[in-house]
Amino acid sequence: YLVLLKRRDVESLIEVIRGTAAALSIKPVFLIAEAKFALKQLESEQSQNRLGLISLVKKVPVTPAWSESKKIDMDGEILARALDHPCIAVAVTAAELISAGAGGDKVPFLVEQVLKTGGYTALRVIGSFAHIIWRDRAFDLILDRLNGELTRGCEFLFETLTKLIKKPADDRVFKCFLKGIMCPNIKIAVGAAESCVGINFPKTYANDIQNAFDYWKKHEPSYTNENSVVQHSPRKYLLLVLAKLKNLTIHELFEFYSDIRPDVHEAAIEAAIRILESNKVELVNVLKRINKEEIPLSILKKILGLPSSVLRDVKNEVVNLLRSPNKDIRWIVTSALYKNWIKKEEAINLTTEMLRDEDSEIRNCATKTLRVLTS
Repeated sequence: YLVLLKRRDVESLIEVIRGTAAALSIKPVFLIAEAKFALKQLESEQSQNRLGLISLVKKVPVTPAWSESKKIDMDGEILARALDHPCIAVAVTAAELISAGAGGDKVPFLVEQVLKTGGYTALRVIGSFAHIIWRDRAFDLILDRLNGELTRGCEFLFETLTKLIKKPADDRVFKCFLKGIMCPNIKIAVGAAESCVGINFPKTYANDIQNAFDYWKKHEPSYTNENSVVQHSPRKYLLLVLAKLKNLTIHELFEFYSDIRPDVHEAAIEAAIRILESNKVELVNVLKRINKEEIPLSILKKILGLPSSVLRDVKNEVVNLLRSPNKDIRWIVTSALYKNWIKKEEAINLTTEMLRDEDSEIRNCATKTLRVLTS
């Protein structure tokens, strides 16, 4: 509403309203009557009504039949231009109309021009329906745009590109994403990096991803700005890509536990747990290191959340932690004895034994766990 007050590109707004009215089967004469009524109300209540037009708009559930817009003569050029309207609602509605075939057969070619020259709103919207209007050509068109100058809005096109890949990606795609993650604009770089997680990079690109990670570690903005608002960084997503490429060991991933950015820390733990789920040798080693207090206990909680089938293979190592001199370790394992990774009878016996623990908190925990096991 505040954007519309500036009356930018009114012609596009009117064309979108025409199409929407057709999709809702609203006759223009009724729409005009409503507008006149609203104007009269605003004029009579101007001194009292501070909310203005917003107070007159009613929320009514509707399901537009967008295909109905094809029955009226809509200007395809104006409709395509509406994709770049500063009001996101106008742009999104224009996209709906174009997706339904409004504006004629030339519209897809007109949208190509908007893709090349449009701003943030246009690129954001076009990415959401590129596959509908361009079909098999969508992949090449989006890739060509991303190989050009990267401007705001391109972050959404990287996500679109990942969805358009129908066969194993080639070097064109990988190099395009490498360009994106090194973009000086942090929001574009973050968008490209996030989309990288969904792509299977060849091992040959591991060094390039590592270099990008190291670059952003030095050049990323501070975690929060002067208003305490979190400022994002590509490193979280690049770390996940490196983990997929098996370019980081368990030990290296755990080193990120103290990273200044919580999202990087969480991504490292997520990647480490994924490795442990499929690597018994590493899992046994980590459990031993936890007992020596070489690894944070939050990792133990994550491990005990692994599938029961995984934990059964390391049951002895987990049970051994009940004898740890660290009471926090004993408490964490005691609280997990009710799960399916251990037979019920054995769990009851171990929990009963923990009722005699020297620490009162662990005895209380054992009481609660035993109650669950015997209920």
